[in-house]
Amino acid sequence: MKLLDRHRIIMFDEIALQSSLLYNNKCDVIDGFQDNGCNNRYPLFADKAMVFVARGMSKKWKQPLAYYFNQGGMKPEVIATCLKAVIREVTSIGVNIVACVCDQANANAKAIRMLYDKTNRNFVLKGQENRNFGFVIDDKEVVPLYDAPHLLKGIRNNLYENDCRFKWRNNKVERVSWSDIRTLYSLDEMMKNIKCAIS
Repeated sequence: MKLLDRHRIIMFDEIALQSSLLYNNKCDVIDGFQDNGCNNRYPLFADKAMVFVARGMSKKWKQPLAYYFNQGGMKPEVIATCLKAVIREVTSIGVNIVACVCDQANANAKAIRMLYDKTNRNFVLKGQENRNFGFVIDDKEVVPLYDAPHLLKGIRNNLYENDCRFKWRNNKVERVSWSDIRTLYSLDEMMKNIKCAIS
Protein backbone atom coordinates (compact mmCIF):
# COMPACT_ATOMS: atom_id res chain seq x y z
CA MET A 1 0.00 0.00 0.00
CA LYS A 2 1.03 3.59 -0.53
CA LEU A 3 1.92 5.42 2.68
CA LEU A 4 -1.19 7.65 2.44
CA ASP A 5 -3.43 4.57 2.07
CA ARG A 6 -2.14 3.19 5.39
CA HIS A 7 -3.76 6.00 7.38
CA ARG A 8 -7.05 4.74 8.82
CA ILE A 9 -9.78 5.71 11.24
CA ILE A 10 -11.40 3.32 13.72
CA MET A 11 -15.14 3.84 14.13
CA PHE A 12 -17.12 2.15 16.88
CA ASP A 13 -20.78 2.07 17.82
CA GLU A 14 -23.21 -0.11 19.70
CA ILE A 15 -26.20 -1.77 18.07
CA ALA A 16 -29.25 -3.39 19.67
CA LEU A 17 -29.77 -7.13 19.27
CA GLN A 18 -32.60 -9.52 19.93
CA SER A 19 -31.38 -11.93 22.59
CA SER A 20 -31.03 -15.52 21.40
CA LEU A 21 -28.73 -18.52 21.86
CA LEU A 22 -27.09 -20.59 19.13
CA TYR A 23 -24.80 -23.58 19.39
CA ASN A 24 -21.52 -22.94 17.54
CA ASN A 25 -20.53 -26.42 16.34
CA LYS A 26 -17.09 -25.33 15.10
CA CYS A 27 -15.98 -23.85 18.47
CA ASP A 28 -18.17 -26.10 20.66
CA VAL A 29 -19.67 -23.11 22.51
CA ILE A 30 -23.07 -21.49 22.86
CA ASP A 31 -23.13 -18.03 21.27
CA GLY A 32 -25.46 -15.31 22.51
CA PHE A 33 -24.00 -14.71 25.96
CA GLN A 34 -21.99 -11.64 26.94
CA ASP A 35 -18.53 -12.00 25.39
CA ASN A 36 -15.84 -9.31 25.51
CA GLY A 37 -13.13 -11.44 23.91
CA CYS A 38 -10.04 -12.98 25.51
CA ASN A 39 -12.20 -15.62 27.27
CA ASN A 40 -14.27 -12.95 29.04
CA ARG A 41 -17.61 -14.73 28.66
CA TYR A 42 -20.40 -14.31 31.19
CA PRO A 43 -23.74 -16.16 31.55
CA LEU A 44 -25.72 -13.02 30.62
CA PHE A 45 -28.00 -12.85 27.57
CA ALA A 46 -26.46 -10.34 25.14
CA ASP A 47 -28.81 -7.66 23.84
CA LYS A 48 -26.16 -5.27 22.41
CA ALA A 49 -23.09 -5.58 20.22
CA MET A 50 -20.19 -3.13 20.12
CA VAL A 51 -18.81 -3.07 16.58
CA PHE A 52 -15.37 -1.74 15.57
CA VAL A 53 -14.83 -0.80 11.91
CA ALA A 54 -11.78 0.56 10.05
CA ARG A 55 -12.28 3.21 7.40
CA GLY A 56 -9.78 4.51 4.88
CA MET A 57 -8.91 8.19 4.89
CA SER A 58 -7.73 8.60 1.29
CA LYS A 59 -9.86 5.82 -0.24
CA LYS A 60 -13.51 5.14 0.51
CA TRP A 61 -13.81 1.69 2.05
CA LYS A 62 -14.86 0.14 5.34
CA GLN A 63 -13.75 -3.09 6.99
CA PRO A 64 -15.37 -4.61 10.11
CA LEU A 65 -12.64 -5.51 12.59
CA ALA A 66 -14.26 -6.83 15.77
CA TYR A 67 -17.54 -7.11 17.61
CA TYR A 68 -18.32 -7.84 21.23
CA PHE A 69 -21.62 -8.97 22.75
CA ASN A 70 -22.91 -7.37 25.94
CA GLN A 71 -25.98 -7.13 28.10
CA GLY A 72 -27.25 -3.59 28.60
CA GLY A 73 -24.30 -1.96 26.88
CA MET A 74 -20.54 -2.12 27.17
CA LYS A 75 -18.94 -0.55 30.25
CA PRO A 76 -16.50 2.35 29.68
CA GLU A 77 -13.46 0.48 31.01
CA VAL A 78 -14.23 -2.44 28.68
CA ILE A 79 -14.65 -0.06 25.71
CA ALA A 80 -11.25 1.48 26.47
CA THR A 81 -9.63 -1.97 26.74
CA CYS A 82 -11.22 -3.24 23.52
CA LEU A 83 -10.39 -0.04 21.61
CA LYS A 84 -6.73 -0.33 22.66
CA ALA A 85 -6.67 -4.01 21.64
CA VAL A 86 -8.22 -3.29 18.23
CA ILE A 87 -5.82 -0.39 17.58
CA ARG A 88 -2.81 -2.54 18.57
CA GLU A 89 -3.89 -5.41 16.30
CA VAL A 90 -4.43 -3.14 13.30
CA THR A 91 -1.19 -1.25 13.94
CA SER A 92 0.73 -4.56 14.09
CA ILE A 93 0.09 -5.13 10.35
CA GLY A 94 1.56 -1.75 9.37
CA VAL A 95 -1.56 0.40 9.41
CA ASN A 96 -1.46 3.86 10.99
CA ILE A 97 -4.56 4.62 13.07
CA VAL A 98 -4.81 8.41 13.31
CA ALA A 99 -8.28 8.86 14.82
CA CYS A 100 -11.29 7.12 16.29
CA VAL A 101 -14.91 8.18 15.76
CA CYS A 102 -17.90 7.46 18.00
CA ASP A 103 -21.11 9.08 19.19
CA GLN A 104 -21.36 10.96 22.49
CA ALA A 105 -22.93 8.15 24.50
CA ASN A 106 -21.93 8.41 28.16
CA ALA A 107 -19.97 5.13 28.08
CA ASN A 108 -18.04 6.20 24.95
CA ALA A 109 -17.21 9.66 26.35
CA LYS A 110 -16.08 8.15 29.65
CA ALA A 111 -13.89 5.57 27.85
CA ILE A 112 -12.22 8.36 25.84
CA ARG A 113 -11.66 10.36 29.07
CA MET A 114 -10.09 7.27 30.67
CA LEU A 115 -7.65 6.94 27.76
CA TYR A 116 -6.85 10.68 27.95
CA ASP A 117 -6.27 10.44 31.71
CA LYS A 118 -3.95 7.45 31.30
CA THR A 119 -1.98 9.33 28.63
CA ASN A 120 -1.67 12.37 30.90
CA ARG A 121 -0.53 10.19 33.84
CA ASN A 122 2.14 8.56 31.66
CA PHE A 123 3.48 11.97 30.62
CA VAL A 124 3.54 13.13 34.27
CA LEU A 125 5.44 10.00 35.30
CA LYS A 126 8.02 10.71 32.59
CA GLY A 127 8.24 14.36 33.70
CA GLN A 128 7.08 15.55 30.27
CA GLU A 129 4.37 17.90 29.07
CA ASN A 130 1.52 16.31 27.12
CA ARG A 131 1.13 18.28 23.87
CA ASN A 132 -1.10 15.75 22.13
CA PHE A 133 -4.68 16.40 21.06
CA GLY A 134 -5.57 12.76 21.51
CA PHE A 135 -4.61 9.81 23.65
CA VAL A 136 -1.45 7.77 23.09
CA ILE A 137 -1.27 4.01 22.57
CA ASP A 138 2.18 2.47 22.17
CA ASP A 139 3.77 5.89 21.46
CA LYS A 140 1.26 6.71 18.70
CA GLU A 141 -1.35 9.43 19.05
CA VAL A 142 -5.00 8.65 18.24
CA VAL A 143 -7.31 11.67 18.04
CA PRO A 144 -10.88 10.97 19.22
CA LEU A 145 -13.64 12.60 17.17
CA TYR A 146 -17.37 12.64 17.75
CA ASP A 147 -19.74 11.68 14.96
CA ALA A 148 -20.84 14.93 13.21
CA PRO A 149 -24.50 13.93 12.60
CA HIS A 150 -24.87 13.13 16.32
CA LEU A 151 -23.25 16.47 17.22
CA LEU A 152 -25.76 18.32 15.02
CA LYS A 153 -28.61 16.33 16.52
CA GLY A 154 -27.36 17.22 20.03
CA ILE A 155 -27.19 20.92 19.12
CA ARG A 156 -30.71 20.75 17.70
CA ASN A 157 -32.05 19.01 20.81
CA ASN A 158 -30.37 21.53 23.11
CA LEU A 159 -31.73 24.42 21.08
CA TYR A 160 -35.20 22.90 21.03
CA GLU A 161 -35.30 22.50 24.81
CA ASN A 162 -33.32 25.58 25.95
CA ASP A 163 -32.42 29.06 24.81
CA CYS A 164 -28.71 29.35 24.10
CA ARG A 165 -26.65 32.36 25.08
CA PHE A 166 -23.32 33.28 23.52
CA LYS A 167 -20.98 36.25 23.15
CA TRP A 168 -20.91 37.82 19.72
CA ARG A 169 -19.72 41.16 18.35
CA ASN A 170 -18.14 43.46 20.94
CA ASN A 171 -18.58 40.69 23.56
CA LYS A 172 -22.31 41.39 23.64
CA VAL A 173 -24.34 38.47 25.00
CA GLU A 174 -26.84 37.24 22.41
CA ARG A 175 -29.66 34.72 22.70
CA VAL A 176 -30.91 32.20 20.17
CA SER A 177 -33.94 29.94 20.51
CA TRP A 178 -36.00 27.44 18.54
CA SER A 179 -38.49 30.24 17.73
CA ASP A 180 -35.69 31.98 15.75
CA ILE A 181 -35.43 28.93 13.51
CA ARG A 182 -39.22 28.88 13.03
CA THR A 183 -39.13 32.57 12.11
CA LEU A 184 -36.37 31.92 9.55
CA TYR A 185 -38.40 29.15 7.91
CA SER A 186 -41.61 31.21 7.82
CA LEU A 187 -39.75 34.15 6.24
CA ASP A 188 -38.14 31.76 3.77
CA GLU A 189 -41.56 30.42 2.76
CA MET A 190 -42.69 33.95 1.87
CA MET A 191 -39.71 34.53 -0.45
CA LYS A 192 -40.35 33.55 -4.05
CA ASN A 193 -36.97 33.67 -5.80
CA ILE A 194 -34.45 33.38 -2.96
CA LYS A 195 -34.33 30.52 -0.48
CA CYS A 196 -32.12 30.71 2.64
CA ALA A 197 -33.27 27.67 4.55
CA ILE A 198 -33.15 24.10 3.32
CA SER A 199 -36.35 22.19 3.81
